[in-house]
Amino acid sequence: MNDRIKSYIQSVLPVNLSDAKRQALYDELSCHILDRYEFYKEIGFNDEESTQKAIHDMGEDEDTTDYIRNEFDELYFEKTWWAVLAFFGVLVLNAIAGAFGIWVVAGDSLGPPSILRTIVSFLMVTAVLLGTWAAYHFGCRKTLIALGTAEVMVAGSFLFCFFPQAAFYSFFNAIFYLLDRFTPLILVDASKIFLESFCAFAGMVFLLLLGLISFILSAHIKRHGMQTKEVRLSTQIGAVAFLFIAVLSVCLLRPSLEYFQDYPVWFDETSDSIDENAAVLYDKLCNIRNYDEAKAYLKTYGYISTEDYIETLNPNDVKKFEKNFNQIDFFFGDDYEVFFYPQKTKMGDDYNYRSNAFLYLQASDDGTLTGIGVGNGMTLYGKYGATVFAKETNDTKSCLEAFQALRAGDSKQKVLENNGEKFGELYTEFRTYTNQSTNEYYRFVCDPQSSNMFDEKQVPLYLEFYFENGVLTDGKISYRTFNETGSEKHTIELRK
Repeated sequence: MNDRIKSYIQSVLPVNLSDAKRQALYDELSCHILDRYEFYKEIGFNDEESTQKAIHDMGEDEDTTDYIRNEFDELYFEKTWWAVLAFFGVLVLNAIAGAFGIWVVAGDSLGPPSILRTIVSFLMVTAVLLGTWAAYHFGCRKTLIALGTAEVMVAGSFLFCFFPQAAFYSFFNAIFYLLDRFTPLILVDASKIFLESFCAFAGMVFLLLLGLISFILSAHIKRHGMQTKEVRLSTQIGAVAFLFIAVLSVCLLRPSLEYFQDYPVWFDETSDSIDENAAVLYDKLCNIRNYDEAKAYLKTYGYISTEDYIETLNPNDVKKFEKNFNQIDFFFGDDYEVFFYPQKTKMGDDYNYRSNAFLYLQASDDGTLTGIGVGNGMTLYGKYGATVFAKETNDTKSCLEAFQALRAGDSKQKVLENNGEKFGELYTEFRTYTNQSTNEYYRFVCDPQSSNMFDEKQVPLYLEFYFENGVLTDGKISYRTFNETGSEKHTIELRK
């Protein structure tokens, strides 16, 4: 073999080959080019011409190098069963995750993941990432295609894309926890409502992208051969980042779950009935005409205004308190100051609502008390629809009959003392003072509780009465009927 042929073979050999693979490929190329050289010698060409033609037949450009390397790898390196193993390996991992509850979406899941389930989920994700990296590192194009196909198949199942879910749930819950705790953002609702569905979507997107990357890497190997040093460096950086994410997620899983589970609740936006203590205080306030005196009186019984209460909180609890307070859709203006008993309340699993026992004060510029309120200060149909629930079963038929018997001009005694029980439960009472009169507002809720919401005779009735100097001036009943397409609000006005 002459020096020119040796030099040619060395020039077309890929540079990133092991010594063993390089020698094997050198020997095979030598056989091919020498066969072409001998052929041209036999038909009459001299040494130089035979060498030139043999090299020309083999090819001298960069595409020749890529072609030689790829053909050699397919014939002598990668085994088909590797690709089969990789394909079914991804599917088996997903099946194991489903069988052992390493997922968090849907009603029959185990709920938020435990630390063990989170670790196993990250290990499964790591196994798939390592498989993809190893296939690319060693130039296994068939294995990359098999991995990509399996990953896309699992991603296509969406809710049945099991093994990444716990890892993504713990990661995003940790991020939500850090943002909620150390920034003005409030993410408790997202962590409880949005996160479970999002982690399934994130797992699906992750596997789709990983599958696409596997296909791209396979094409890259066919085109350019082995990975470069720069790619190896980026892989190492990615591995460190992934390890950091996994450790952060696992370490913050328990504190983040406890943080959102114990998120403080001061007010229940669906319950503001008048409790006995608040009713007694309201009656006492009706005899006070100075705002500062009324505020001091409430303070002696443990009541505090929301503005004063905020000053006692740390910045993180301020935003939680304001979020909870702003959920309540008050029907009165900002000129009323809201007072409450500062005891955190939470809705239990048995849906037992506790009264917020709100009290309200309104003052004029000179400090005179011009308005007093107690109980529910919310709109009837605000952000959350019907915002109150009665505690006792009421007869809506008797309620309607009693209301229709009333007329404007009836006395307060006739309206409330004679018919109060028929109207249901009192949820709001307001009193405002002007120079000439005392105006009063009452709201009742008549709720049969065992109602069928598609039967308009059984829906809760909201009654409102307005009095001036003890005389009924206006009133109405509001209620909603429901059907398959939505709801409709109805109003019955007081007969004049």
